[in-house]
Amino acid sequence: MGALNTMNVNITHSVFPPTFSTSKDNAMLEQNNSSSRAVIVVVVVVVVVVVVVVVVVVVVVVVAVVAVVVEKD
Repeated sequence: MGALNTMNVNITHSVFPPTFSTSKDNAMLEQNNSSSRAVIVVVVVVVVVVVVVVVVVVVVVVVAVVAVVVEKD
């Protein structure tokens, strides 16, 4: 889980670099917590979708390899 958390932090930092965050932005974020929550939700959804796609691709590849091995025998 630690690796996943650091990956998540890296993704958010690459999408929203800390250099762009000014005191004005921070004040706006404090006033509008729903927008920061929405950003977090979007990031979580993107991470979940990526994980699901990777799992599906791995399953398809494994099934294809197993099918080829079974056909060879």
